[in-house]
Order: sequence, then C-alpha cells, then structure tokens
Amino acid sequence: MEIFGFELRIMIKEPLTIEKLEQIIKEKKMKQLIEYAENDFFDAKGSFYNLHDPNEKHELCKDVTAFINNDGGYLIIGCETEKPITHALEFVKDAKGIVDFPNMDSVYSIFSEYIYPNNIGTFISNEQITTDDKKKFLVFKINKNEEGKPYFVKKTAVNREYIAYYIRTYDRAIRFHIEYLHELVHQGIYFERYLKNLTGASAKILDNTEKLIGKTKKSILLGMRYDIKKDL
Repeated sequence: MEIFGFELRIMIKEPLTIEKLEQIIKEKKMKQLIEYAENDFFDAKGSFYNLHDPNEKHELCKDVTAFINNDGGYLIIGCETEKPITHALEFVKDAKGIVDFPNMDSVYSIFSEYIYPNNIGTFISNEQITTDDKKKFLVFKINKNEEGKPYFVKKTAVNREYIAYYIRTYDRAIRFHIEYLHELVHQGIYFERYLKNLTGASAKILDNTEKLIGKTKKSILLGMRYDIKKDL
C-alpha cells in the first residue's frame, strides 16, 4: 500500500527474543531475521566498518561498548536495515551477507587502541558464518559485563584523546552526558583501587594506577571543554 508516494509495510512478526536470535545464528538461517526489529540485544549492519576511516573505527567501538555497558548482545554484519515511516525502530530489510570477512587481528587491535579498559577482548567472541547459499555473515557476541565497570571509547574521529560513554537503548547506542560520565569514571577509579587492595598489589602497581587516574582526569577535562564548545 502507498500513501503520499511512500510504501507502507505492516510488520507482523512477534518481537525477537534472545532465544530466537541465538537459534537463528546456530542454524545459520540468517534470512529469518528479515523484518525483525533491532533492539537492546540485537544490532545489524549491512557491511563491515571501514577500518581505514577513523569515524568508522569510532562507530565500531561505540556499538560494542554500548552492549557491554548494558546487558550484552549480538552485532550481526551482513543484514541491511531500514526504518519504515510507520515504526520507530530499525528493521532488517535484507540478509545479503558481506563480500569477505575482515582481518580479525586488526579488529581486536582497534578495540585495544580505542576502548578503555583494554581487556574488552574477554567480553567479545566472533563467529564467521557461511550459509547454505554461500552468503557470509560475521557475528559478534558481546557478553554482559558482570563486574559493572563502565567501558569507554577513548578516541574521537580525529584521533585526539577523548572519553565517551555509550549504552545500548532500544535499537541504538546512546551517548551519555559528561556529568554522568564523570560519576562513572569516579566509581570506576575506586573500583580499581578496591580490586587491587583485595589482590594485595604492590605499591608500585598502585602508583601506576594513580598515574593512570591523572591521565583519565585530564581526558575528562578535555571532553568537558569539547562538550561545552559543542553546546555553544
């Protein structure tokens, strides 16, 4: 049906559950994702991020940390999405797959460079799927951060030092304001101290932690200045 030249399609599928999503991935039946909406545990991309573009690197790390800072989820590469004018969420339009799989060493190197803390690899696993009709899909499984520590994107598109905090909300990664970020960093700093005291870390390790805290505070100030200028 068309209204004012726009095609309206009625989405009749039930909401996607985590169990259904994991079944689709396990059975490699990616076409079954068509017309399902993205949500707080499912994000879809038609193609992989351009790893030569700083903007795309930031986007990749934003999408990943948003899941970690929420309850985890799946990032599936190879499924195109669209947002019908009748709906508020993005829906999977097609499952064409990708041309080829990226170099995963390069991907994890970007995670280490752009994300703090840099142990994010312990939360992420990936599966390279080839379906019966020879289409390729890359699936990232991002586990829930049980510790509750915040994870930050620490570089911007222009490679200047900066801290940003994202969390997955419905079908997108939402960036939180600097006031909330400051509180999270404050909590994270004391969490680090608490862990190190439990493990009986040496004074040298604690001294290195204090130096890191100083760098973090400096990055926060830079971020605050950036936000103020942007708001003006």
